[in-house]
Amino acid sequence: MKIKRVLIALCCLFAALFLVTGIVDLTAKDKLYSALFKTVSYGYPIHGGHQTQLKKGDYVLCGTYDGEQLLWRVVSENGEVLQSEYIVDFAPFGKTSDWEKSDLKKELEKNIDGVVGDVSVLSKNELSKLPAGERKKQPTASAAINCKTRFLLLRKNCWYWTSTGVSTNSLSVAAVTQSGAFYKSPATDELMGVCPALRLKSNSVNVVVGDGSKETPYVIGGETE
Repeated sequence: MKIKRVLIALCCLFAALFLVTGIVDLTAKDKLYSALFKTVSYGYPIHGGHQTQLKKGDYVLCGTYDGEQLLWRVVSENGEVLQSEYIVDFAPFGKTSDWEKSDLKKELEKNIDGVVGDVSVLSKNELSKLPAGERKKQPTASAAINCKTRFLLLRKNCWYWTSTGVSTNSLSVAAVTQSGAFYKSPATDELMGVCPALRLKSNSVNVVVGDGSKETPYVIGGETE
């Protein structure tokens, strides 16, 4: 009898959560998610630049995704590979696990504008070199609002794609979980996060303004004085 009461209580709890998230989704999603998640927005006076060598851990403001500013963090030891600080969208990988043939690659190339390097997503091998805590990612407010799931308010960190197909299943791709671990997901999963990467030809860049911190990231552009 006690077990039965516990099961009934759990069912009621899940029903209540489903109802609450449904109400939020229909009535207050924009306001709530705008409060829970970040909006990437920096304002800088643009002036002549100076040459700087990027190092691991530096933050860089460069380009836009669907019109919203992109904040990157340098994740490689040589300073040439950057990863978006946030998940910028939720989208399927495609009908293949091959990155070069994926719909996701085409979507990134279409939606990202104004960057100075090659756009992709990081491989499982590249991400495995980072601590699990650094692999965990939250979506931007706009990505959360546009996501089709109702449960983002219950877990701020989200799963996102790597570029690594799973060899045992041609339709699965390795993904980073909300805890920063790795698992696989069907390539057609529409609720998987998109966390772009930027690959530079050199870590020597022209910086317009900023000191490389998250609060005042480097802004790449302009002409060297």
